[in-house]
Amino acid sequence: MEKEKLYSVELTAREICELATMIGITAWKVEKELERITQECDEFTSEGFLLEYPNALMTPDERLADIEKSLNDRTIDVNNIGPMFQRISTAQRKIENFASIEKFERSIHAMEHIADLYSKE
Repeated sequence: MEKEKLYSVELTAREICELATMIGITAWKVEKELERITQECDEFTSEGFLLEYPNALMTPDERLADIEKSLNDRTIDVNNIGPMFQRISTAQRKIENFASIEKFERSIHAMEHIADLYSKE
């Protein structure tokens, strides 16, 4: 079965440039991007790559061991949630107690001030 050609597009170089300009692509931008990519390729070193992606050369077994280690680390973190939550709630209670003490002191000062006002009358 032969495929039918549904449409055809014929563009001149000028029309392509106009379309590219309409969407913000200019020859200057293309040249700058090409220069940037060329510079990155020239500056590429295996040492730099390995610094950025330290697991790149791991064997599958090493990668599996690394994943297992990270899972164990997460398990340890999960086990520490209880004590951490207790410390947070204790700190929260201390803060609330301190706030109520401050309110109490302010209310005492307010009552003393009111008492002074009434005693002057």
